[in-house]
Amino acid sequence: MDGVDLAKQFVGFDQAKRRLKDELANVERQIREVKTELLAQFEKQGVQSIRVDGMTVHLSRRFSAKVKGDKTLLIAAVEDYAPELVKPGLNMNSLSALMREKYEGGNYKDVQELQESLPPDMAANMDVNLWFDVLVRQS
Repeated sequence: MDGVDLAKQFVGFDQAKRRLKDELANVERQIREVKTELLAQFEKQGVQSIRVDGMTVHLSRRFSAKVKGDKTLLIAAVEDYAPELVKPGLNMNSLSALMREKYEGGNYKDVQELQESLPPDMAANMDVNLWFDVLVRQS
């Protein structure tokens, strides 16, 4: 296959992927709608589960906590309440963005040169990589 044939094949796969994503989004919307009705029926009937076609549809109790105010104040409060939950961390997406910005704003011949310009502890404990990918967009 030549480049044009491969690109056509790639575009076909990309279009199929987009169709499937749209279909999945539609199915997920329908699931949310039915789930709301099903939860109401479980409550109305006072049941925890229903067997259907060899499957069991059941209630599952879930908990979720998320930041609703000042994250710094929340972290301090959690450190007092449950210190084992608070650990120092590093957001790798933010670090990658920082490295991309530094690379694009500098005159580095390659990412190795960028990495060598970093403070020694950073350079020794991190890999900076640059690669290319093939994508499709509608023209």
